[in-house]
Amino acid sequence: MPDFRFLRALLRLLRLGLHVLTGLILAMLLPIFSGERRAGIIRRWLARLPRLLGVKVDYPRQTLPAGSLWVANHSSWLDIPILGGLADNVVFLSKAEVRRWPVIGFFARVAGTLFIERGTGSALAAEAIASGLEEGKRIMIFPEGTTTNGLKVRRFHSRLFKPVVDLNRCVQPIALRYYDAQHNRTTLAAYTSNGRLLKSLWRVVMADRIYVALNISEPIWPDNQQPRPRDYLARSAQRVIQTVVESGC
Repeated sequence: MPDFRFLRALLRLLRLGLHVLTGLILAMLLPIFSGERRAGIIRRWLARLPRLLGVKVDYPRQTLPAGSLWVANHSSWLDIPILGGLADNVVFLSKAEVRRWPVIGFFARVAGTLFIERGTGSALAAEAIASGLEEGKRIMIFPEGTTTNGLKVRRFHSRLFKPVVDLNRCVQPIALRYYDAQHNRTTLAAYTSNGRLLKSLWRVVMADRIYVALNISEPIWPDNQQPRPRDYLARSAQRVIQTVVESGC
C-alpha cells in the first residue's frame, strides 16, 4: 500500500511547482501594473505559498502601520512569504545568501528585497531603510542576524534601528510561533545556517500540518530621553517578542 504521507508530500510539491510557474509569469508581467496593483499581486502570491505546503497561517485582522520598521524573530525560510503576505509594500532586508536560495531567492528579488552581505553594508542598509520609510514602505528586518530553532530569541542588533530614530517613525514588533498538527510547539520548519534548504522543505511537506501564529504587538516609538535611543528600541522590541516566543504556549 502506498505511503499516504509520501504521496501527500509529492502533491504539495507539485502544487508548489505550479505556483512557482505562475509566479514566474507574474514576475514578467509585474512591470505593466501600477505600484499599488503590483504590491497586491506580490502579497497574494506570497500568502498563498505556505498554504500550498500544508502550512496554515493565522493572519491577524488589523491594519499595520505604513512607513514603519517591522522586526520579527527568525527561524525559517517560511518567515519570508508569511510576513510578506501580511500587507502590501513589505520590503525585506535580508542576508545575501537568501538571494541564491531556490524559488524563495528569486521571488525575494522580485519583491524588492534588500540584500546585505554579512559584516558589511550597514551604512548602505541604513540609507535604504531610511529611503523606504520616507516612501511609506514597511521595511522588514530580522534583528537577530541569524536563524534560530524558533523556541528562543537571540539578542537584537540595534544598528539598523537608527533611521527610525532619525525620522521619528515607529517599530512594529511581530512574533512568529510554529505548531504541529497537535498544536504543540515545533521546530520542523526551522532552517539554520548549516542546514540544507531542500531538506527543510521536505520536512515541511511531510508534516501532517504546521500552524503559524503571528502576534502583532503595539508599535514602539523612539524615546529621545534615552541615552541611546536606537538601543532602547532594539531592547524594547526584543523583550516584547521574546515574551511571546518563549512563553511556552
